[in-house]
Amino acid sequence: MVKTDPASKNDDSLLFDAKTDTRFQVRQICPEEAGNELKKVCFDESYRPVAEKKFHHVIIKASELSAPGANILKQTCLTLGAEAGVHKGAINCTIDREAVLITATRAQLKKLILKLRPQPFGLSLLAESLTRMLQRQKRLQKMPLQAMAILNLTPDSFSDGGRFHSLDQLLTEAGQALDLGVKILDVGGESTRPGATTLPLEEEFNRVIPAIEALHRNFPNACISIDTRKSEIAKAALNAGASIVNDVSGLTFDPNMASIVAQTACPVILMHHQGTPETMQLNPTYEDVMGEISQFFYQQVAYATEAGIHSNNIILDPGFGFGKTLAHNLELMRRLPELVSIGFPILVGTSRKSFLTLGDTNIPVDQRECLTAASLAIAAQSGVKFVRIHNPATQMPVINWLSQVYSH
Repeated sequence: MVKTDPASKNDDSLLFDAKTDTRFQVRQICPEEAGNELKKVCFDESYRPVAEKKFHHVIIKASELSAPGANILKQTCLTLGAEAGVHKGAINCTIDREAVLITATRAQLKKLILKLRPQPFGLSLLAESLTRMLQRQKRLQKMPLQAMAILNLTPDSFSDGGRFHSLDQLLTEAGQALDLGVKILDVGGESTRPGATTLPLEEEFNRVIPAIEALHRNFPNACISIDTRKSEIAKAALNAGASIVNDVSGLTFDPNMASIVAQTACPVILMHHQGTPETMQLNPTYEDVMGEISQFFYQQVAYATEAGIHSNNIILDPGFGFGKTLAHNLELMRRLPELVSIGFPILVGTSRKSFLTLGDTNIPVDQRECLTAASLAIAAQSGVKFVRIHNPATQMPVINWLSQVYSH
């Protein structure tokens, strides 16, 4: 079974509060991005080069703080030897609510939280959000790196469409993957490659349900994931032996999906995307790619938990290649630690994707194994807990080695 460190229902409030945490959307910022983030929060540009040098410890970005709250936060930080970057309009209260940056050592951050708890203007709520983020991070520390093997039952997937022509072949490859150390078998029947159209329900059912039944029958202890956007398919797959729902729409495609997941109390993977598979690569645009992905995650985790899904059953996937240009994907790869810092297990699916080639269309899909391995190394170093791969034979030795290097 996939390890997600489940908790009891009565401690759910300690991990995520839908209203408060979605308001502040706290996450740590990579130190090399401090200058850009100070600019985004409209910090005084004349002092920005000096301030930027101070932002080299733990850097946290929080949204939706009022001008009075921002002023109190800044003064409190200064008393601790920490610093806060606030909107230049916070001083004369010409702004309503705006994001702030906090930089502090770990020890200073703990003291800051204590000092903010009795404060007004939303600062006590910010202290609670910061505390929950740190608690979620702590929960992740002992979680191992785990691999998910892709079993596409599709004729048109970008990498391995049409690979499985019989259940026997599927079972053989699944068995080999499990023997190599794969923890999750991810079964999908609908292609989500760029330009793909929605598959009729009956056709998707006929592709995946017999396969999941056969996998569960032959490997009863294996953890099987169903890769689908449709609640009817998810429900049938869970009844057939699957134990995880992998929804590339992040619970936005089918309004019934969240209730199905909640009823079965199974883990769910929420993937960020822009548009649909049919339209996602036509012209993906972002004003702030990391900020918008983070916002999507907070909103969808809030939606999921309010629907009854336990916060410990939520895994987040930033969706490499789903509504993102090469530049977006590279920034996402470079700044993965920011998404990890939110405190939910992160899954990445970079295997064989075109952005790895930096636009070189002469590198065939099946010759991207070394590029995939490089992306896996960055993911593991960033704190990612799940990786989705096409070729366990070549990638599991890499993953097993990485899991030893980054084990705690």
